[in-house]
Amino acid sequence: MSDTNLHQRAVIRHQVQALLKGKTDAGPRVFRSRVRAFKSGQLPAIGVYTTTEASDTEETSPRKYSRTVKVHVLGVFELEERDSEDIQDAMDALALQIEDLLLPEPSWGGVADDSALVKTEIYQSDEGRRDSGCLELEFEADFETMPGLVSEPCLNDFATGGVTYARPTQTDPGFEDEIHLPTQAN
Repeated sequence: MSDTNLHQRAVIRHQVQALLKGKTDAGPRVFRSRVRAFKSGQLPAIGVYTTTEASDTEETSPRKYSRTVKVHVLGVFELEERDSEDIQDAMDALALQIEDLLLPEPSWGGVADDSALVKTEIYQSDEGRRDSGCLELEFEADFETMPGLVSEPCLNDFATGGVTYARPTQTDPGFEDEIHLPTQAN
């Protein structure tokens, strides 16, 4: 599916995945999904997903929607040996790698108007055979949409326009005019 057939939220998820894949301790294990079963040998891994989106309309024509979507980057960890200090360090290292990749260029390659890190949460468990944990970075990404617009290449040039003013009466004959705009040779 091409990006032109995707909602802007999906375009943002695809771009965040591309910005992170192969450039962090998770290596190529960056997925556009929140829920995924991982085996120990596949960790750390990252999931990129979106949740809520706020939308505000501007009273313009054509209507423009200013949107803010929550983009979550979830890192999942498991260590071979039990060591809660090491898992904390591993989660902090991955958080720093993600921040270094996503914060310097807040438009994420032009797919968002702006983005900001708004929250980081860290969860740790030592109940299994190994220490495990999750790191979740929450971003807000702003973008605008203008539904119903057709792309410029499919529009024909406007060459002729007509204007009619009022119905002629005995005292006001009204007027009618035709306007021809110059066309450019391709």
